[in-house]
Amino acid sequence: MRMIQFVPETLPTHRADVQALFARYLPRLGITNDIVGYARTQPSSVPLEWGGGEIVAVGAGQRKLLAHFGFAATLFNAGMRRDYRLLQVRDMVWAGLLGLIVAKLTGKRFCYWMSFLMSESRMRRARDRSESVSALKRPLLFAKGWLEYQLLYRLILPQADHVFTQSAAMSDYVAGKGIAAARLSAVPMGVDLERVAAITPQRWPAWPDGPVVCYLGALDRLRGLEVLIEAIAQLQQTLPGVRLLLIGDGSHPPERAFLEQRAAELGVGDVVQITGWLPSEQAWSLVAACDVALSYVPRGFLFDVSSPTKLAEYLSIGMPSVANDSPDQAVVLGDSERGWLTDGSADGFVKSITVALQQPAIARLRAAAGRAYIEQHRSYARLAEGVAETYLRLAGAQ
Repeated sequence: MRMIQFVPETLPTHRADVQALFARYLPRLGITNDIVGYARTQPSSVPLEWGGGEIVAVGAGQRKLLAHFGFAATLFNAGMRRDYRLLQVRDMVWAGLLGLIVAKLTGKRFCYWMSFLMSESRMRRARDRSESVSALKRPLLFAKGWLEYQLLYRLILPQADHVFTQSAAMSDYVAGKGIAAARLSAVPMGVDLERVAAITPQRWPAWPDGPVVCYLGALDRLRGLEVLIEAIAQLQQTLPGVRLLLIGDGSHPPERAFLEQRAAELGVGDVVQITGWLPSEQAWSLVAACDVALSYVPRGFLFDVSSPTKLAEYLSIGMPSVANDSPDQAVVLGDSERGWLTDGSADGFVKSITVALQQPAIARLRAAAGRAYIEQHRSYARLAEGVAETYLRLAGAQ
């Protein structure tokens, strides 16, 4: 079966789920999937590669509006091609609306993939005064989120042949909007175990020894990661010298600066280090050389329906892990019993980190079986089987 999907990011994509699920594992199950996204601002002379099929990066050297027109034209042309049995749009409401129309006109199947509650997030950011959004842009951001919300839940999702969500909780949320549960599939974030198996632990060069705890992922203000910095500040009272390595970066410079300022305010600027974005293998190598890995996900409807990647990655590496009680993380740690679950407060993280650091042999032994759980429940090889079954069923129903 041949399909085409449209994604909002620049290509080649570095999203783990898109890269692993669609470029590596679905082709092994007979699903050829071309991908369309945006070209980078600075064009590269290196040819783009995509293991799933063809790769199309639109908008090279063009202004944003022209790039969007090119994207729309590519989507329309894809609908005219007979070799595509299915069109899929990911996290783009305007493209989802166009894709739905094209699919209806050409008799193709249409799927929408929701990895995050984008429209809800825009409206929340517009209301949240702590977000780095100018006063002039807030009304526009809210209006965009509201319009997308109406189009998505009133038109696109009710008419889509299938909707993929990030978690069971997100499927429940979408079903609550009136979307039939039979047309919903939860595909949580997983791990590409073939890539993880090849990593070698590597210490952060500036910290060759001593206890280090780490966090891997985005550092956006919305994620509330100051709680981890507060936990490290408290730990200095009982375990002086414990350091925090934040492997990632914010979407915008002010978000990283906020965490650095908070660390300075608490007097722990010298034991908190932000690496910036790194290639996945390098990031995993740094994690593997730390003593404890942390995963904090803010509670609330926006993140309660998410499926964090980092905890699954930690367990696949065999890392002692401390995570707060967001629904998906509670399921993973509750089922696997491979880490420590906290209430998400700084005090809660301090208690669990202390236990893991003071009993390193037990912590490592407890984490060692994490990979087996991930292989069974959260590996992309396993997740691909369910996704492929859905695509083939939809294509066969034409």
